[in-house]
Amino acid sequence: MLGVLVIVWPTRTNAVLGVLVGFGFVLYSSLGLIDGVRRGRPRADQVLSLAGIALGVLLVLDIGSTHTNLGVVVGIGLIGYGLHHLVRRRATPRRESVALAAAFTALGLLTIAFPSQVLDTATTAVAVVWVVVGLIAIVTTLDARRPGTVGYSGTVEAIETWLSGRGTTVDGRNELADRLTYTGVDAQSRIVRFLVLMSFATVIASGGIIADSTAVVIGAMLIAPLMTPLMGMAMSLGMGWPNRLARSATLVAAGILLAIAIGIVLGVSAPVVVDTAVNSQITSRVEPNILDLIIAVAAGGAGAYGLSRPDVSDALPGVAIAISLVPPLAVTGISLSQGDGRSASGALLLFSTNAVAIMLIGGFTFIITGVVPLHVVTDGQRRVTTSLAAVIALAAMIVGALLLNGQQAATDLFNRSTLETTVDDWLDDAGPRVLSIESDRDHVSVDLVGELEDVPDVDDLAHDLTDALGRDTTVDVRVRVEATLSSSGSGSTSD
Repeated sequence: MLGVLVIVWPTRTNAVLGVLVGFGFVLYSSLGLIDGVRRGRPRADQVLSLAGIALGVLLVLDIGSTHTNLGVVVGIGLIGYGLHHLVRRRATPRRESVALAAAFTALGLLTIAFPSQVLDTATTAVAVVWVVVGLIAIVTTLDARRPGTVGYSGTVEAIETWLSGRGTTVDGRNELADRLTYTGVDAQSRIVRFLVLMSFATVIASGGIIADSTAVVIGAMLIAPLMTPLMGMAMSLGMGWPNRLARSATLVAAGILLAIAIGIVLGVSAPVVVDTAVNSQITSRVEPNILDLIIAVAAGGAGAYGLSRPDVSDALPGVAIAISLVPPLAVTGISLSQGDGRSASGALLLFSTNAVAIMLIGGFTFIITGVVPLHVVTDGQRRVTTSLAAVIALAAMIVGALLLNGQQAATDLFNRSTLETTVDDWLDDAGPRVLSIESDRDHVSVDLVGELEDVPDVDDLAHDLTDALGRDTTVDVRVRVEATLSSSGSGSTSD
């Protein structure tokens, strides 16, 4: 119930969250300080308790910067924990310790850089997981078909019982694993088919992008095979299969390079001019944001669920359309062929977002559906932890890039709106009309049409824009003189 309230809480803000956490720091640290004084604990523990009280008071009182303060605290805590885990293993360094340290450091830096977005997303995610876990625990406890369904020591035991009862048969698991990781007796022929389909899909996607045709691009999504090895990576991560993971990753890398190369070739040889600034198939894939990540998470979970349940496999074509894999790679190649590195990097970020979402959410879905048995995850904990930590570190970097990209897009939109409003106020219905407004950092160009004598003082516009944008701004104003020509003619006839 508490998780549901957090999700639907209409006025939940990071300030409220920070105040609650602040009170928690004060209460916990005060109790620790009292207990430490009473038991005569070392002064270092008492100093830490005092620091916790001071931090809690700061979070409660400085409401205007609560989300920033809380983000810094959480971020520093994550980085500190990661470094502590790494230093603790300094005598015998292990890949697991390095991967965990990298994951916690990446999450900490992400939280410090984007405290408001990360805290809000994390709060919602925890609430959703809380609700799901609670429902599973209730269903497991009330399931009369299970022997011994009462008397669980806690929620964790109930969840473990539920997961243990969802195992897929060994034959079914091995068959799915061979199909996703391209292993088995016909592995070589299926790899050839993968490369052939990947080539056809990229050619179709590139042609649809160049022609700016949504229908053609959708057709390419339906035949693109790239989601299969990505799901193979997800299953290999959960099962702790390093060889199959490497095989799937190699296929994914080959598919990526093949798609980008085909995009470059078709972009260079296209019989029409490709304008990356106005082509809707390109512009729609070069500004990814958190919404794209949410879509990718849902599509990745649906794809893994469809693969693990043959009775819902008919939904996979819809998943292939929802999660865009080949088109962003084609856009990357086409943009590179036109010398547009910014669009290429944006499209590659979109593909990376979708690919990482498939691996993370697909792996969790395989565990929930029983494709990856719970005992395999726990028995091979070290291998699974190392791989998962590396993927989480990569995911944190991608989320940071998405947030930064979204923040830049919001800033550009705000600056555009500010420019238009400031120019309109400067003209004040003076007569000239605005044809276009272009900006390049601290330089603004304004094209007008009208009478030259009706144009207000340009120095006033430069001053207004400097105040509105918060930085020194130079302005160029070009005026196209508007003139009206009319004539009346009469004809004459002669004999």
